[in-house]
Amino acid sequence: MKNVTVPAGSDQQKPLSAEDTTRTRTEFSAGPQTGRDGGLDIGSIETLSSQLAESIGAILSRRGESLAVAESLTGGQISTTLAAVPESSDWFAGSVVAYRPETKFRILGVPEGPVVTEEAARVMAETVAERMGVEYAVATTGSGGPEPQEGEEPGTTWIAVTANGNTEASLHELSTDDTERIVALTVNTALQAVHNALQERASEDTEHVHGAAGEPPD
Repeated sequence: MKNVTVPAGSDQQKPLSAEDTTRTRTEFSAGPQTGRDGGLDIGSIETLSSQLAESIGAILSRRGESLAVAESLTGGQISTTLAAVPESSDWFAGSVVAYRPETKFRILGVPEGPVVTEEAARVMAETVAERMGVEYAVATTGSGGPEPQEGEEPGTTWIAVTANGNTEASLHELSTDDTERIVALTVNTALQAVHNALQERASEDTEHVHGAAGEPPD
């Protein structure tokens, strides 16, 4: 499975599946501006992330719903990207930047032990969603490089999205050991995951409406 970044709103974006606990490799197609590993440069990745944030905001505003964030290796960059969207206070509830493992344990209730794990990402997302009273939350945790962390290679990241009480997590192995690039890629991938969850909800709502329209009257 390969996760490829595409502009916000594209039909190519696929929703997270219930089986997204397998290892995936996130790569960026080469373009006019490319990084040293052949992927998009950081500026281009950040532009795509901003576009995703704007689309997320538009969807949440239209529905009257909200989003919260729990960040580790991204160090507040997801929150910064979301907050830069005009009128983001209408739908962005806030964030917890739990960089040290001890902060995750004390503030977000992550069980003591390794934190580059699916469990840590899930607990982070679920806790921040509950405490901020929002419908959607996203959490990131991983090995930001340049050295391995907890035996995991740089670029190993877990992303969890909570959507109306349902949490799905995915593991990504980014093809770089550059910390700045890992952060930019993880921000983009996390925003894609939120956008995909919102699109999945829209698809479910459409199917429900169509199904109800075809039901015979009582």
